[in-house]
Amino acid sequence: MTAVSLIGPAPDMTEVFGDETACMVRLRPAFRDADMHPHAELTTDEVSELLSEGMGLDVPPELAAEWARRGIVPGVRMRSGRYVWSPQNVIVASCHAESWKRFRPLDPRHLHKLSAVELAEQQAQAVGQSAFDDLDRVDCNSLCVLLEKTNDPAMRNMLSTAFRSKLRLLGVLDK
Repeated sequence: MTAVSLIGPAPDMTEVFGDETACMVRLRPAFRDADMHPHAELTTDEVSELLSEGMGLDVPPELAAEWARRGIVPGVRMRSGRYVWSPQNVIVASCHAESWKRFRPLDPRHLHKLSAVELAEQQAQAVGQSAFDDLDRVDCNSLCVLLEKTNDPAMRNMLSTAFRSKLRLLGVLDK
C-alpha cells in the first residue's frame, strides 16, 4: 500500500521568508507591541508571548512546543532539553496561526478576518457558550458529510466553524 502525504515537502523557509536578519526586521513591531526586547533566540514561552501580545495570535506554549516537536514549524532547535526558536521559526509559527485563524478571542487586529458566523462563535465562546444551539445533536460524521457535499462557500464556512466547535466540545481541539 502506498502512503499519501497530506502536507508534502516543506519549502525552503529562507526562500519564502528571507534570512534570519530579514525575519528579525519583520518581527520588530511585534516585539515592540509585546513590550519585549528583540532577540534572536527565543524560548517557547517567549514565542507564545510574542505571538499573543505582539501579534494577537492564540498559540499557548504547549501548542508551540507541539508544533516544534511534530515539525509543523520546521527547524526549531533543541538546546539543553528546551526548544530554541529563531526569528524565522517565529514567522513560520505566526503564518500557521494566521492560516488556522488562531486569533486571540475578539482581538481587534483580526476581527476583519472573521466571517459573521466566526465572529458570533467567538462572542459566544467568550461567555462560555456556542453560537450553535444544536451541536450536541449533530455528530462529527454528519458534519464531515455536509462539508463534503456543499459547494456554497458561506455554508462551508458555517459548517467548518461548527465542526471546530464540536471538536472543541469533545476535547479534540484546544479551546
